[in-house]
Amino acid sequence: MGDQAFDRLGLALPPFLSAEGKRELIAQLRRYPDNFEYFGWAPSDPEAIQGDGWSGLTLFDFETAEREKVQGLILSNSCDIAAANAPMLDQRVAFAPILELSRYQEFIVEAGKTPRQADEYVAQIRRQEIHRLFYLPSIHGLFEESIVALDNIHSIPLEEFSRSSVHRVFSLSMYGWYVLLVKLSIHFTRMAENVDRRSAAQAG
Repeated sequence: MGDQAFDRLGLALPPFLSAEGKRELIAQLRRYPDNFEYFGWAPSDPEAIQGDGWSGLTLFDFETAEREKVQGLILSNSCDIAAANAPMLDQRVAFAPILELSRYQEFIVEAGKTPRQADEYVAQIRRQEIHRLFYLPSIHGLFEESIVALDNIHSIPLEEFSRSSVHRVFSLSMYGWYVLLVKLSIHFTRMAENVDRRSAAQAG
């Protein structure tokens, strides 16, 4: 990514950052994808913010129709679920489950990829080249190298989240959160895919 691109990128940085904060974030982005400083200070506030990793989230398993407790990455907008903004009673917290990368690598080998193909695919994951997967590096002694499948989204009522026995595992740094936003944007809103919706509608 060239200097002009980073100059334009500066226009899209969070407005609450100081000039020094913006310079630091751009410097971190210049080292992408080799920069793995994804984690930041975890707030003591019990409320979740977008990009948090929480354990104890309730997931409804489509295949087994069972409920299980999992670790998940919060995808809901922070403001939408903040108590200070008096969210509506039907507000839900969207999240995607977190899966250890080693387990996922075993799964894709079992699904038919050769060990070499699996290694190459995992290398792509670590470089954030797989649009639907958000890579998370390990935290020594706390958290294993993992992925978040952005096409495997679940939700629970905000009220249930607030009273459940959940706890925060990590919070993303500003850099990590920004990479997540880019991944979400690419995964859900690739506007340059050259799909003519008028022709699609006429065909239907």
